[in-house]
Amino acid sequence: MRLADYALTCDCVNGHISCVGFSGGGMQSLLINYNCHCNYVPNLWKTADIGDIGALICPRPVLIETGNRDSLNGKDGLHNVLPQVETVRRAMALFGCEDRLYHDIFEGEHRWHGKMAYRWLLSHTPPNREERR
Repeated sequence: MRLADYALTCDCVNGHISCVGFSGGGMQSLLINYNCHCNYVPNLWKTADIGDIGALICPRPVLIETGNRDSLNGKDGLHNVLPQVETVRRAMALFGCEDRLYHDIFEGEHRWHGKMAYRWLLSHTPPNREERR
């Protein structure tokens, strides 16, 4: 967080910071865990699920990628994922910005897909300071 604070004081940063992560990195970007010790937040599971933590990003835009055969989705696969995404969608609706939630479900296992991610990231990043002048 201190690095982000510092970066926002630099002339080369346009006042906008994006966070991208895959697997554990994606979960860390939401400050959540339930898969491995590298993402562990003690006792968080007692009061919140991943959809609850994901909802905290509101009203900022968020893209979620989900492989339809990702074993980390649990034994029920997409049926574990979709209710969590719906929790984020309901929170976005409270802010009137449910159109800022994007869910890319792709054919595949546990991997970075990226087909929608790069275009999405560019569309949600404002131009740099020189381009705005």
